[in-house]
Amino acid sequence: MSQEQVRDLWNKVYAGGASEAEKQALEQVLADDSYQDVIAQLLEETYVTMPPAGAFFTEQEKTVMIHAATGRKVLPLKTRHIRRWASAAIITGVIAAGSYYLLRQHPSHPAPVAVQHQETTPGNKAVLTLANGQHITLDNTGTGELARQPGATVIQTDSGSIAYKGTAAQAAVSFNTLTTPRGGQFKLLLPDGSAAWLNAASSITYPTAFNSKERRVEITGEVYLEVARNERQPFFVTTGQQEIAVLGTSFNVNAYTDEASINTTLLDGAISITPANGQTTLLRPGQQASVHRPNGQLKVQPVNTALVMAWKNGLFSFERANIQTVMRQLSRWYNVAVVYEGSIPTQTFSGDIYRDLPLPKALEMLAFVGFHFEVKNNGNGNTIIVRP
Repeated sequence: MSQEQVRDLWNKVYAGGASEAEKQALEQVLADDSYQDVIAQLLEETYVTMPPAGAFFTEQEKTVMIHAATGRKVLPLKTRHIRRWASAAIITGVIAAGSYYLLRQHPSHPAPVAVQHQETTPGNKAVLTLANGQHITLDNTGTGELARQPGATVIQTDSGSIAYKGTAAQAAVSFNTLTTPRGGQFKLLLPDGSAAWLNAASSITYPTAFNSKERRVEITGEVYLEVARNERQPFFVTTGQQEIAVLGTSFNVNAYTDEASINTTLLDGAISITPANGQTTLLRPGQQASVHRPNGQLKVQPVNTALVMAWKNGLFSFERANIQTVMRQLSRWYNVAVVYEGSIPTQTFSGDIYRDLPLPKALEMLAFVGFHFEVKNNGNGNTIIVRP
């Protein structure tokens, strides 16, 4: 494709008259390094016509966005933190697949995201509930021994995760539950050496020692597991509507009750999925098994594992996601309710948003591509109001 053809394609997409095939063609051009120079020129031309920055992006930050994306004349920054999210902002805000708003068609800048109050600071936090009902609040600050139980001693490591020391020969074991709140995430080292990373609003229930013929845990929400291989002691994960059988592998389970299906994604090794009312299905790396609610039907398909695992790597990552999908993730992480006023926006969003951004900046990035928000505090917490 010639440079002139690339320009024509770019202009047609952003003018709103492109077909779905033409939009996909632009995405392929953007991903092709051989078009780097012409894309950089188009980005800079777009920048010239970009409206003034919104309430939460300064003019300096806006300038950094374009230079971070084009690789040209990157300006000095006070912190590396700004550079990271600014680079993501230009990709999500200016090149958002499925939205394709030409910013110069909107002479006034996006409406500022009105925020009355912001309390939640997402981060590394959880609550450990022991078998005796005791609750231990966890964050990055504590280290050392937390509790002694039959079969194991519970410790918090220097890295902030929970681990167990003890002997699997102990006859009686206890069952603990690690729970992350909305806006929290945490890592757990299980007694057998397996590791579990919990996303926001998730939980895992497990024994303090695996001393039977099999290892079993139960999860809610979203959990990524790296299971220590032990062919003599298979590992099972239950979510209420399915059971996962494992020998030793890495996989992610999304079992949030507000999602339409339970999605299990295999990164490495092999697992089998058995729905509550279905047949066992073997999963290969790169595949995702979706158990649909409420009928329990299972569907297996290849997926982009980078999108699935973005949360563990500090990102929200979307590919043609509708606003409801986006807001469900933001709602869990920032501990906010979401209300839709009027018709629900139909455009989709593709791109990355860093999870360490404050809520107003995350919403501002979405506002760049035409979404409209207001954040209010009703006394019981923040609510995001989504408008057409």
